[in-house]
Amino acid sequence: MQTEAAGGEAPSGAAAVSAPALVGRDGELARLGDVLATPPALVLVEGEAGIGKTRLLEEFLSSSTGTGFTALTATCPPLQEPCTLGPIVDAVLATGIATLAPLELSPLAAALRPLFPEWAGELPAAPARCARTSLVAASTGRAVSV
Repeated sequence: MQTEAAGGEAPSGAAAVSAPALVGRDGELARLGDVLATPPALVLVEGEAGIGKTRLLEEFLSSSTGTGFTALTATCPPLQEPCTLGPIVDAVLATGIATLAPLELSPLAAALRPLFPEWAGELPAAPARCARTSLVAASTGRAVSV
């Protein structure tokens, strides 16, 4: 087995080590491609620890189908107290984005106003009160669990 030299490089003359091929996830990769083919889209990848969620996303985003997408990723650690929308806040802040101006935000993004008060002027106005069922239908119509 080859080891890495100082600085993270393979010793001279040694072949680079890469991750083994992703096996048995063709269906999930195809589903990601199908869902993300019609933006805007939200994909929730959930499962047990160590099952390959991160690897699945990395494989998709590095594939020919997945290139060109902007991905915000977040982790939902098991906490004693729930942190509603905390992972979304973390993912957005991790991008280092300074302005929301270039983004095409749906009216549902108004729900983010309490989480990002510094962007309140750039987020859509809160929609008029509507029946809960229509809001849920609008927000879950594009959310897909893989």
